[in-house]
Amino acid sequence: YYLHLIDAVDENLISVVLEDIVYVFNKEAGSLVKFGQPLKNGRSDESTSIAFSKADNSLVSVGTGRGALQLWDWQQRKIV
Repeated sequence: YYLHLIDAVDENLISVVLEDIVYVFNKEAGSLVKFGQPLKNGRSDESTSIAFSKADNSLVSVGTGRGALQLWDWQQRKIV
């Protein structure tokens, strides 16, 4: 079983996933963005890993315990 619950681009952009909520801290902007996964059948799917896109720092991939992979625009708080 593998968990990767924290990722960082550098010291200014850090993401943490706790259960089904993702937090992205942007030190430069002084902001904390919080978003979660859409409910499936009334239940959320626990997140088990997170990673910023190497090509575009506004994208974050979130892996779930059920094997799903979601790509989020964390600034818009939407799945792409």
